[in-house]
Amino acid sequence: MILHLQRNQPANLDELFASDEFGLFADVKEKKITPENQTLLNNCREIVDFVEKYGREPNEQGNLSEKLLARRLKSLRNDPTSSEILAKISYIPSLLQIRGNIDVESPNNTVVFPSFCKEEQREVQNLEDIFNSDDFGLLDIGDRSIFEMTHIQQSDKITHYEGELIGSRTKCEEFSKFSTIFDCLHQWLKNREIKMERSRTENISVGDAFILQGMLCVVVDKRDEERKSARKNTRLRIIFENGTESNMLSRSLSVALGKDETSKKLMTGDNFDLLLHQIQTVTSSKVTGYIYVVKLMQPNGELAQIPNLYKIGFTSITPAQRIANCENDIAFLESKVKLVVSFACFDLNPHKLEMLLHTFFSTQRLQLTLVSKDGFTYQPKEWFSVELSSIEFAIERILDGTIGKYRMDNTMGRVIQKMV
Repeated sequence: MILHLQRNQPANLDELFASDEFGLFADVKEKKITPENQTLLNNCREIVDFVEKYGREPNEQGNLSEKLLARRLKSLRNDPTSSEILAKISYIPSLLQIRGNIDVESPNNTVVFPSFCKEEQREVQNLEDIFNSDDFGLLDIGDRSIFEMTHIQQSDKITHYEGELIGSRTKCEEFSKFSTIFDCLHQWLKNREIKMERSRTENISVGDAFILQGMLCVVVDKRDEERKSARKNTRLRIIFENGTESNMLSRSLSVALGKDETSKKLMTGDNFDLLLHQIQTVTSSKVTGYIYVVKLMQPNGELAQIPNLYKIGFTSITPAQRIANCENDIAFLESKVKLVVSFACFDLNPHKLEMLLHTFFSTQRLQLTLVSKDGFTYQPKEWFSVELSSIEFAIERILDGTIGKYRMDNTMGRVIQKMV
């Protein structure tokens, strides 16, 4: 005779523990959370925090942070190991529930993730596909606690050099008076009277000459700089051979020379005093005015038929300021003009220079009567039909005092030397 023992099958864990006749579960204790599980718990808590705040689970249509949480949730669901671990951890309030995603059991408040489900493999065509197919969260940021600066005092970034004037290179309006200095340097180099050396440049002085980035430059001024920092420095005025100048700091020049492996310092030797005297003479001169040359931007009517039409004028202000109101000034034929060239005059009378030029080109003066916008007639006095090269040549000859050896040839329309 065979006896069949019938026992009621426990419906839940509580009934299972209550029916433990042999004490098999007496020594069962809650396992401590390992560091790996703690990281997993932290990742899950961020998802729960999001749900508590917004009342819904994160999705991949939100911002970057929400996308990362959605991908992390997807990864946890698809990882049976993570789901098994999280199912044993009770920390979510009973009031929290994500429909169809996270169920909260009333007795134990235990997180239970749905069953693992596989997705069909998809062809990866772009970065978005890569992120969407990251089932295991390999591209997730994960634990971001390393970026939380909890023990570091935050302070505003303060630089000792804030507000200081930064050196810049601009056009040198007075370059014509420095040109003789470069002529002397080139002559000394040609005659091998000075040498070029790659030397240290901690102490830069007025009169020092360098080759920086393949260009000759000379320090013509040096002044103390008022700085916010304790480090002392000086502001330089550097003239470059291409007609520009810079006001960089002496330490900045040293750095620039150090970075340029081809830079050289001109060792002027016995010629240094002569060079320094030239610089002091030039820099002590004062600008007394400007001679400028302009042309019409869009000549109309009869003016369009006149070749090489230029205005030679004088101004005590800058040429740019002088032509600012050219469209309302009959001196500029009430038209838009373009500044072609200008010369700064130092310690001489620019008005006298203008008169000499007008006299020299008198036969090329524009012989035309025009009507102004106001209806009255006038004859331009400062417009000439002459090549620009002839104007520049005449100015140079007036400045060096040899203009008496030349004349304007009306037939050829250019400056020629007088017959002796």
